[in-house]
Amino acid sequence: MIIVPLHTSRQETRHSRELSSRVDDVVRDYRRDNPDVTESDVRTALMRSAPTGDAPDVARRRRAVGVGIAAAAVGAFTATANAGGTFNRPTWLLVSGIVAAVGAVAFVAIRWARRD
Repeated sequence: MIIVPLHTSRQETRHSRELSSRVDDVVRDYRRDNPDVTESDVRTALMRSAPTGDAPDVARRRRAVGVGIAAAAVGAFTATANAGGTFNRPTWLLVSGIVAAVGAVAFVAIRWARRD
């Protein structure tokens, strides 16, 4: 069985702690001046202030999913080419299994991507 690590831990640095502290101070001051601000407003503002590029974790996941889908497609084409144009029951089972595996991997990858 092949295990592809798709979730890496984020390292906390001196800079990230200092930035987090400053952001907390700014949010606290803004909430004090505007008591009607909701958690959703704060969350949306923080997401909008983040860089628009993909995080390294997201890019790594996308590459892993792309490689998996490409490998499954190659496997499906190889199975159909080896059948020599005759699609009997084992060939269809093999192709269906590959499609199901790709679907399962895509489903799990999407769930992991939305979990973060």
